[in-house]
Amino acid sequence: MQLKDYFNILWGRKFVIGLVVLITMLVVIVGTYVQPPIFQASTTLRIAVSAGGSLTYYDYAYTTELLNTYVEIANSRPILEELEGLLDTKDVFSVDTGLIPNTELIRITAEGENPKIASTAANKLAEILMSDNTQIYIGGSIRPQEILGEYLAQLQVDLEQTRKEYGRYIVATPAAMEKIEITSQLLQEKQRTYEILLQEYEQARFREEIRSNMVTIIEPAIMPLSPSKPNHILNYILGFIVSLLGGIGLAFVLQNLNPILYKTDEIVSIVDTPLLAKLPRINKKQLDISKHNDTLLPDSFRRVVKSIQLFDHEEARKALLIASIEQRQGKTMVASNLALSLAEHGESVIVVDCDMRSPKLHDLFGLSNETGLKEVLDKTVNITKAIQKSDNEGVSVLTSGSQSENPYKLFIAPEMKEMIESLKKLFDHVILDAPALSASADSIALSQNVDGAILVVRRAHARQKALQDFKNHTSQFSEKLVGLIVNDA
Repeated sequence: MQLKDYFNILWGRKFVIGLVVLITMLVVIVGTYVQPPIFQASTTLRIAVSAGGSLTYYDYAYTTELLNTYVEIANSRPILEELEGLLDTKDVFSVDTGLIPNTELIRITAEGENPKIASTAANKLAEILMSDNTQIYIGGSIRPQEILGEYLAQLQVDLEQTRKEYGRYIVATPAAMEKIEITSQLLQEKQRTYEILLQEYEQARFREEIRSNMVTIIEPAIMPLSPSKPNHILNYILGFIVSLLGGIGLAFVLQNLNPILYKTDEIVSIVDTPLLAKLPRINKKQLDISKHNDTLLPDSFRRVVKSIQLFDHEEARKALLIASIEQRQGKTMVASNLALSLAEHGESVIVVDCDMRSPKLHDLFGLSNETGLKEVLDKTVNITKAIQKSDNEGVSVLTSGSQSENPYKLFIAPEMKEMIESLKKLFDHVILDAPALSASADSIALSQNVDGAILVVRRAHARQKALQDFKNHTSQFSEKLVGLIVNDA
């Protein structure tokens, strides 16, 4: 298939696509308005791990792990339960904590229907992380400062005892020089140990003080003034895109299940009937060839007339039935313009509207439909009085007349055949605009009383299955088939 064939498929299924888009957009619009507004607030924290200077690769790995640890702890159940206890509210809210890539920053985001609760929740969680920072950092173990403090206290007591013992040896008589020497060395050793531990204790205390200030709030959450969800514009855009793609997909699915024919050769191949003409696509204002002789349409119908005249040399075909397999194929336009084209050759033509369920000829020619075919077949009006002359020379019209509950019964009656024979005597050509074959059996009944039939198929609208069913189940009609006219070719 060529690119234009895909466009033709989409254009042919435009109503399906439009319906999918319409229904989806209605659901999106209703869903967006029904959804309660959600407010979002966020707090930004800094975990200042690298405050002491530049980081090595191992320091960087440790920093990354520590930041991720803080995120996991902030999202943990105990912390969230503590947060719920602090807020003590029945309003529903949710909190999420995440890293800001390539930084020492953590963002706490809170959402809820209450904007005040959302901002308070984000700030309270940040305060929990700050207040519990030391405990979070070292976990459940004892702090180094506490361990060193216990050692220092124990060593200080021991050092004081050694000093007292040394003092006793100094004042003792006689002097115990050996004990004084040993105690003096022991005292010096304990003093050095005490000084080392004291230095480590001060360093531990300093590190803990720094660590206690490691978590800081960079940007506290403020109460949002407008909801972050639902995003009406985004929802509408996404809804339109999704519905459009869905409609296009459905169009191709339907095309696969029941293909529409976009190539004239395919139509001719399925119908297996001589092609009389390919009519160009035109707009509604150009349907009447008598008013728009400058278009390609008149030449196309002149070729149809020549084809019919060739058939007439072999066998007289004065009464022609113009029918279509499906509705909206353009058969009424073909019937009227074929009559106009025949009249150009100086022949008299009458067009009979046999589509009693959906008559159009009277509107096309601007005539009254009070009296017509129905009254003639009922023998309530003489045929010569029911015939109306159009504004086009050589063309007369017999409209459908009043509605009939069962047109098929009228068409199989002997009166129909008698009427057609009478019209053949009054005019050179009789053209019958028949109902679509898929809509009723009227055209099958009419085909038994005419000399030939022309089938009208509209390219890019005709369904493959409909044409195949026609070929397989309408042998009676096919016997009278003269040829095929492809519309919009």
